[in-house]
Amino acid sequence: MFNALDLRRRGHEVSVLCLDAFHVADGFRKGDLSVHRRDVWSEVAVQRPSFLKRLADSMECRSKRWAGPLAKTLPRLVTGRQLRVFASALREIRPSVVIGNMNAGGDHQFLRLAHKLGTRTVSHQRITPPVWVGRRLLDDVNRFCDGLISNSEWTRSRWIQHGMRADRHEVIYNTLPPVEPSSENLRARAGLDDDARVLVSVGRLSVEKSFESGIRAFASVARDFPAWHYIIIGEGAERERLQQVSRDLDVFGRVHLVGSLPGASAYLHQADVFLHPTPAEHFGRVVAEAMLARTVVLAHGSGGVPEMIREGCSGFLFLDNKSLETKLREVMSSPVDEAMLTCARARIIELCGMANAEALDRFVQAAAAGRIGGNSGR
Repeated sequence: MFNALDLRRRGHEVSVLCLDAFHVADGFRKGDLSVHRRDVWSEVAVQRPSFLKRLADSMECRSKRWAGPLAKTLPRLVTGRQLRVFASALREIRPSVVIGNMNAGGDHQFLRLAHKLGTRTVSHQRITPPVWVGRRLLDDVNRFCDGLISNSEWTRSRWIQHGMRADRHEVIYNTLPPVEPSSENLRARAGLDDDARVLVSVGRLSVEKSFESGIRAFASVARDFPAWHYIIIGEGAERERLQQVSRDLDVFGRVHLVGSLPGASAYLHQADVFLHPTPAEHFGRVVAEAMLARTVVLAHGSGGVPEMIREGCSGFLFLDNKSLETKLREVMSSPVDEAMLTCARARIIELCGMANAEALDRFVQAAAAGRIGGNSGR
């Protein structure tokens, strides 16, 4: 969605084709983008007159648990009926570029079809290679993708290590627009007094987000910091288990699962410390949003996160549970370093500014013209 809005700001009219009015399509509507119902497998974003962009999140490979027989079977579920409808949309709209998010669910089937129909294709790598990905699939992608985009240097390097071609592959970070701080009191929502100190995390309550590690680290230091509470913004299947972990560690009254909040980034300025316990994030958008909100950030030092955070200068990093506990105790006991907050904000403005929207526009235009990696016109 963010890329579609960026391209729209660059002057492209954007429409959305979808089977049903899923939350993704609703988000496009809120962005003043027109939505058209089509019998397509998942949401598809269409840019007139020059671009067609497929944006889907329902089949995104977000967990190692997808790297099994189910993950191998999912691409086969993209059957002839859906592909025929997609082909019909391409013939009607006649886009010059199709952009898809490469994932475990079969998006490459649509890119392959677009390529077969003579349309330029760009694959946006928002994940790293699932463990089942093979050389045959990558050879296929190398052949039918005119351009490849990763959202961090780390993501790009992982794909290239697996055999994805480098000459058509660029890094374009997520563009972060300014966020208006929420007027709602996050502490009040959690049932806390205004003077309570709060550690905050944001994300789906799922295993791969590692919120249990955050709760365990907080529990290990909580006795020494009685004024502090841990607020987790998000919803998911792990809610009950995380609540039980909090009970078992005797911090249930100090760990608050407040559910999903629309525009969660608007609350980050209210946190005393933002904790991101998730390992191997490809970019870590919420980390960047916390840095932009001038909040002290403590994050897992893997994936694309170290591209944003320089230890001790723009935030703090940890790599295991022991170092998490040590760093958490350090940041909770230290006064706020205004110079660090200024450095963090400046880093995100530099890394995630509107220049990325311009770079995305240039890249897609180049792909449409067959000017990436020495491509010649078809």
